[in-house]
Amino acid sequence: MRIQRVHVYHGRSTETEILLSSCYQGQFRMAVLAVGAPACGANAAVRSFVRMCLVEGYSVYGVYDSLVGLASGNVKPLSWTDVHGWAGAGGSKLGTKR
Repeated sequence: MRIQRVHVYHGRSTETEILLSSCYQGQFRMAVLAVGAPACGANAAVRSFVRMCLVEGYSVYGVYDSLVGLASGNVKPLSWTDVHGWAGAGGSKLGTKR
């Protein structure tokens, strides 16, 4: 399985790392996590990312608690309704460990 890392910057100190992995059927499974301090619009960006991936037919996973969550397996699938209300929420719904 091939994994590609894409870094998306939100504000000055927050970076969201998106892991793209191609599965055997040629479809994509995407994971999103937040690292650093939460920035304005981070939840809205994650919400938009999740919904655009779902529209394209990709599976989307949220990594909770940043790299600590990735290492401990705190990864859960995200659906359209899971990210409902995230656009106006402050902080980081995925959580960060700074």
